[in-house]
Amino acid sequence: MSVRSLTLNTAFLIAFVTIVPLAVVEMFRDRVTTEPISVPPGLAEAGYISGVVANRLWDAIQQVYDEAKSAKERVSVLPSTRRVEFVLPDSGISFDSLICHARNFFSAYETPGSLTHIKHMVALLTSVKSGAI
Repeated sequence: MSVRSLTLNTAFLIAFVTIVPLAVVEMFRDRVTTEPISVPPGLAEAGYISGVVANRLWDAIQQVYDEAKSAKERVSVLPSTRRVEFVLPDSGISFDSLICHARNFFSAYETPGSLTHIKHMVALLTSVKSGAI
């Protein structure tokens, strides 16, 4: 066996051992992804565009989680603007799209952050913050 093939085999093995566990963990992670929220023209003129509102909502949720100091399991919330996108060079295939296809195959869908979900989450977080729960 040549040094070149040994090096390539080792590199592929390390890549496989690194990427597969990350993909499995990401595939079964239960996360709510918030999409940009449409805003009225008055707020948009003041600088609160849809992405800013989604990020401000995420900041508020994180602040409530930090202040609540609860031992309960928290819902993982992430705005779509804060997701890290890994793309394979020259192919245009992203790691996120591969995970999405694997989730669809195993029927392990990601929870979308619609406005209804967000209203329920804000009500829950408000009751947690006020000590009602």
